[in-house]
Amino acid sequence: METAQPLTPYQNMVRNSFTLFIDLAAQLVNLAVSLSKEIGKIEPEQTNASTSGEDNESGSPISVRAIKTSIILLEVNALETVSNFLAELALKTNEAIVGAPDVQQTLTQIEVDFLAEQRTYIDVQTGALKIRESVFVPTLDKLSIIPLLLGKLHNQSFRLDKSGKGWQKIQKLKEIRDGLSHFRTDFSVPATDDAFSLDLDNVKPAIVIKNIDLFEGIEATRWYIAQLISLLRQIDMEDYRGLTRQFLMLDVVYWMVLLNLYKICGIAENTFYRDYPSPVSQKPEKSAS
Repeated sequence: METAQPLTPYQNMVRNSFTLFIDLAAQLVNLAVSLSKEIGKIEPEQTNASTSGEDNESGSPISVRAIKTSIILLEVNALETVSNFLAELALKTNEAIVGAPDVQQTLTQIEVDFLAEQRTYIDVQTGALKIRESVFVPTLDKLSIIPLLLGKLHNQSFRLDKSGKGWQKIQKLKEIRDGLSHFRTDFSVPATDDAFSLDLDNVKPAIVIKNIDLFEGIEATRWYIAQLISLLRQIDMEDYRGLTRQFLMLDVVYWMVLLNLYKICGIAENTFYRDYPSPVSQKPEKSAS
């Protein structure tokens, strides 16, 4: 009986990352299901809410908002997780760790610093190179530049296609998340006792999240995954084909999120299946790698 070959450090990194990707996507599926149920609890006839203006929410308003907030935060977190993995993938490939694909050109120190979110500088007292860690790189910059650097390792000129709605939806998703997590100096609270009511269902929302915002956030994520698949196919190396299959499988799970959101966004069933056909036919067979 043959014994399984131990994974290389590179293979282990890829497998662990995919486990995290699928876990986050599965949580989004669960949140989408929970949101649909919460909205339909009290007034089922309102589940086909209009996508324009305010959503006609039923169920507990604070519960609906809590789930919507959770979905937005998790959508952005999932995208950041993918970009962080790609950064580590490029760094480890550049370092030629065991099992990593061969590179055709290495990255410059500036590019390495960008990926590692650090800054290398010369100590003027000793002349020694030093590294300042935890240098913040904006999320949109990471999402845009990291695929470019991964392609550079293999002499591939790659740019995200920012001409369509995919990138615009990523920007919009990021703006909504920032509104939820960044303090706003221009936000004014009505000078009434009602603003501080202990009736949590009547607490006024600071940020209004529409159902369609959640849907478009998943569309943005699927667009980004499609861009990455395009890059990996452009590189066309056996070492990346397993990763391509993993991203295809991940896209199937994200499609399941859309499947559980389209009705509350007022999208007709025939329209949804026409515009968002199931990608299950692309689902890869299980790989031993």
